[in-house]
Amino acid sequence: MSRNRIGLIIVALVLVGFSGLYGYTYMQVDGASNGVLDSAELVDFQLVNLTLVPPSADLLLSYSVRNPSGLKLILSLDTDIYYGDAFVTNLEADGQVIEPNGRSTIDVTAHLEGSIIDVLRNAGGGAGWTSTGRMTFAHMMLGFMPVTVVRTGNFTR
Repeated sequence: MSRNRIGLIIVALVLVGFSGLYGYTYMQVDGASNGVLDSAELVDFQLVNLTLVPPSADLLLSYSVRNPSGLKLILSLDTDIYYGDAFVTNLEADGQVIEPNGRSTIDVTAHLEGSIIDVLRNAGGGAGWTSTGRMTFAHMMLGFMPVTVVRTGNFTR
């Protein structure tokens, strides 16, 4: 065989191996993201930066999540919170680290304005809370290649 053909075979084997590793890692991140979502529990909330005129505040939410995998995950989320059919606020978080094989705390901030009080008052007491949007779980394969799993939809348990 010529050197060109041997080189081509080596490149093809490396690409196939790399693709297989990426697929395996993707499946691991996918499974870990399911475990994280299933284990999420609200552990703390605080109102900060409260102002009376105009009425507003920042709501800090802390969630405890369990990562069942040996992969370090990075979470980004952008979700909308509804009470019944009424939009309440948007939750955003970028670059939240979820450590492998254990529990981590995810902190999320929401800005609340005076108009939200009217929304909650008019929605009635029987309305339920829902959260819809997008969550992105990422892991750096081999320290340089991001493997990303995106979850969209309703995240209310």
